[in-house]
Amino acid sequence: MAEAIELRNITKRFSGQTVVDSVDLDVDAGSVTVILGPSGSGKSTLLRCINHLEKLDAGTIRIGGELVGYEQKGQALFEVSDSKIARQRSRIGMVFQQFNLFPHRTVLQNIIDAPIRVKKQPRAQAVAKARLLLQQVGLAGRENDWPQQLSGGQQQRVAIARALAMDPEVKPNTAGGPRTSTMQVNQYDIDTEQQAAQKFDPGTIRLLSNTRKENRMGNPVSYQIIPYAGGTHPVATGAKFAPDEWIYHRLSFMDKQLWVTRYHPTERYPEGKYPNRSAHDTGLGQYAKDDESLTNHDDVVWITTGTTHVARAEEWPIMPTEWAHALLKPWNFFDETPTLGEKKK
Repeated sequence: MAEAIELRNITKRFSGQTVVDSVDLDVDAGSVTVILGPSGSGKSTLLRCINHLEKLDAGTIRIGGELVGYEQKGQALFEVSDSKIARQRSRIGMVFQQFNLFPHRTVLQNIIDAPIRVKKQPRAQAVAKARLLLQQVGLAGRENDWPQQLSGGQQQRVAIARALAMDPEVKPNTAGGPRTSTMQVNQYDIDTEQQAAQKFDPGTIRLLSNTRKENRMGNPVSYQIIPYAGGTHPVATGAKFAPDEWIYHRLSFMDKQLWVTRYHPTERYPEGKYPNRSAHDTGLGQYAKDDESLTNHDDVVWITTGTTHVARAEEWPIMPTEWAHALLKPWNFFDETPTLGEKKK
């Protein structure tokens, strides 16, 4: 199972006193983890470090493989800008001990503010999701209440709903017990080129959707994109380049397998026109550098998997041609199984 959170040597001190001391922790995606300890042992401080609300004295935190709060240049770490930290925090759901609900905002307003202001969601979409979340936490019908009208437990559930409204990748547990036989589905909309550049994860579903066309149940018609790298080779997980290696910045198309870029007729090759003659990336890394919007434009989906394989003795001195392709599986094209429709007729 993929690691969602990776903590290495996490250390935090206050006024010379070590509160969190050299903590290593791996949390798998989809798992539920409990941190136990007496009052004052650093549990909340550790969680605040994960969200970069507390700056580390030592160690690193990665979520989905990405450093939180810092970027690495050579052997040194540098704190990123406030705007980038804010974007990273939008992926992490956190419920504070004091809940921190806005007392001058209703329950509904507390939940929808961040999706509308930060994620630019349409108000109607944010309200619909907020009502669904309130129903899930047992507070349906309390949308117009003020926080002071709620009990402490009810305020906590509003805080949980508010955290989940941002579709975070790291979530607070709302089930109250272990879940080993359920599938949790999270939907993320990709709006820009750099958001679309990702390593392929077989545990995810990638849809190419037309949001202007919906089936009877209100789902947009889509194609599921399924990368496939030939009968003898699995989907590659990407080259293991470190960010400080020169080849990482020259051939970034090998580091990720799925890209989406705005259509430009001159952008034809994932590696660029002359990869062996250029000192920098002239392909997908350069195409996506300006991070153009992908919404309501002609876009190009790139699959760059299957670019490597383990050589065999039989391949010398002539290398065989390998191939990669993608399946496009219709998704929500119909309101029901088409064969059943024919049978009814």
